[in-house]
Order: sequence, then structure tokens, then C-alpha cells
Amino acid sequence: MTTENDIFLSYKSEDSGWVERLKRSLEDRGVFVWLDKDSIRPGDLFVEALEDGIITSKTVAVIVTPNSMQSKWVKEEYHRALSLSKTIGTKVVPCILQTTEVPGFLSSRQYIDFTDETKYEQCVDRLVCPGITRKWIHVETFTHNIYPHDWVPLNECSERELGFSMRGGLSCSRMGEFVSCKKRGKDVRGYGITPGDKQHSVVVLDMTCHGVDDCVEFILECRNSNDGVYDKIVFVFYHPRNFLSTQAASKMSKELLERFSHYYVIEKSGDLVTLQKNVRRAWNSVLQDLIRAERTN
Repeated sequence: MTTENDIFLSYKSEDSGWVERLKRSLEDRGVFVWLDKDSIRPGDLFVEALEDGIITSKTVAVIVTPNSMQSKWVKEEYHRALSLSKTIGTKVVPCILQTTEVPGFLSSRQYIDFTDETKYEQCVDRLVCPGITRKWIHVETFTHNIYPHDWVPLNECSERELGFSMRGGLSCSRMGEFVSCKKRGKDVRGYGITPGDKQHSVVVLDMTCHGVDDCVEFILECRNSNDGVYDKIVFVFYHPRNFLSTQAASKMSKELLERFSHYYVIEKSGDLVTLQKNVRRAWNSVLQDLIRAERTN
């Protein structure tokens, strides 16, 4: 049977409020979620509806609490999911909401620890990648000079919001040395970032100052090399509001400006709260792209 849902949420009814929050967070990242209260229609046979939900989901997330580990229905659901993991490859991901003893066949699996509320958003990100997509995200950053001053707040906000560093790394003029593309399984250039079976590749670019020409040439070459490949490199721009329509406009044709306007952007801001929101907004868009790409695989 063809999978229609990205994830099935197995939980105890006492945790329904938190699970509904998780569902909204996943949907913000482009995930198709199966949740019993939303997916079982009047007149459906409950057991058959659960079976259909599990078998048509790529991943089953088991919400682990003391109550859920004692629930008959939750046990039925994760036993069925574990069985399907051996036959059709359904992935089972324990999500620890409250610390409790976990059965051995669940505890041996890679889990996500939601017990620290301050890391909730980061945990949801992990549930998407690698939880659903089964690929880690590799991020590389390119700037018009090494470690520019305005990347310091970006790095601070990315560590706080996403849980990893986004330091300004390599000069734009050296992009071709470090980034590679793939088309039909063949490396096209470079030796650094290569989309593949175990990772998604995200490149964050600062197009300001003299980096515009280098960035445009590099992005177009990567896009042409990856045309039609589902695990293409995802590009994120880091520049001030309206940069493309003002400073970059003199160096780009109208057609290119229109094309580049659809890329993801982290808008620069001197206010850390605003910048952190911009980072989250862009990252959710990236996750939407990645989860959508996986469905076409």
C-alpha cells in the first residue's frame, strides 16, 4: 500500500493537548500527520482506521509517558508498527515526553527527548530530519569574507533556535572547491557537500557586497547540475530586506531576480529576537522543501 502520511502519532488520551501542539508544529514544517481525532471519520471502524493509519504512514512516533506505556491501544499500535518495520520499512521513533521505563524493543531505537521544554522546536526539527526523512541535514555557509561581523548574531540565533552553529565559513570565491552536486549518481564538481542517501545539503549564502556575481554563477551551476534530482542542494540567502530588488538588481536580469525571489531568505536584523524569528521562519520553509522532496523519491 502506498504511504499517504509522513507520520502517525501514537499516544495516550491524557496527552492529547501536547500531541495536538506537536501536530501543529509538524504541519508548520510541511509534514502530513495522521492523528486519530482528526483522521477517523464518523462511522469508521476504530481498529480498521488505526490499522489503515499505521500502514499508510512512513513513520510512527510513539509518545512515551508512564500512562502511554501502560495503554493497551498504544501497545497495539507500536507492536503493529514494529512488525511493519520488518516488512515494509516503517520507521518507529520513540518521543520521550515524560521519563519512564521503556520496553526493550523501543528503548533500543533512536529516540527524541522532549523532556526539556526549552529545546522543543529543535526536537520537532529532529523528528522531521532525520526522523521522517531518515537523513541528517548538513549545513555549509559562504560569505563575502571570512567570519564577517554580521554573522555573529546569526550564529547566536541559530544555536539558540536550531541547536547548531551557523558561523560564517568559506569565502564565496572558494565555493566551487567545497560544494559538489549530483546528477544521476555522478559527481559534477567539488568534493565537499554532496546530496546523498544519508544527508540533505543546505547552503547558506551571503550575497552582499562583491559576492553577488560569485553567488549567482555558483547557484545556477548547481541548479543546472541538479535539474530533476529530488535531493538537490537547498539554498538560503542571508541578506537585508529588499536586497535583491535594490542592491542586487543592477547585477541581475529581471528573469534572474524573479527566479531568486523564490529562494529562502533569512533577513538580517540588528534585533536578536527578530533575527531568531527570521531564522525559524526560513528553517521551517527549508524543512517543507525537504519533506516535499522526499515524497517524490
